[in-house]
Amino acid sequence: PTTGIDQVNPALVGTAIGGLNVNPTLTFNGILRASYDIPGVEGLSLDGFFSVDKSDNSDKSFSVPYTVYSYNSATKIYTPSIEGGGPNGLASLYQSQANSSLITSNIKLNYARKFGKHDVNAFVGYEQSKSIYSSFWANKNDFPTTLTPELSEGGTAASDATNGGGSSVYDRRSVISRLAYNYDEKYLLEGQFRADGTS
Repeated sequence: PTTGIDQVNPALVGTAIGGLNVNPTLTFNGILRASYDIPGVEGLSLDGFFSVDKSDNSDKSFSVPYTVYSYNSATKIYTPSIEGGGPNGLASLYQSQANSSLITSNIKLNYARKFGKHDVNAFVGYEQSKSIYSSFWANKNDFPTTLTPELSEGGTAASDATNGGGSSVYDRRSVISRLAYNYDEKYLLEGQFRADGTS
């Protein structure tokens, strides 16, 4: 193949000549809700939910060197050049993984009732959530062969390998309440309260 225009040959785009790049993402979102009317007290009810959001993303990019040719019409000679691969002209591999999850639970006590021209609507609730994140990445250069795209099969020099990663955990707890009162649909009084704690 030739180098193409501006070092990009459209015939090579989308082919496996330069290696592979795989980056699947798995996502899960689930929620469970429930409500219950408390007997014996008109207008009093309990509701809540529990939700889980989870995402796992991985990436594997194996860069393989390949030869392209540029043509000199004056000399009618094709000149080869190496494209792709790592810094030393050999194959290189980059691999990463990132996992995140958010778990939330909520419970709420509600009161809604009309007394003649009086209308009362109130609730008090508690919510907590936990967010967890972790990630890692690794890079390996100077693969002696392109047949084994695994981190363990790269170059053996210390400079051939780099890696990193991190993690975090975030907790939040909240108390939420609201009181709304109206009289004869003419006068309205409303108050809200919220307190959050984090770690």
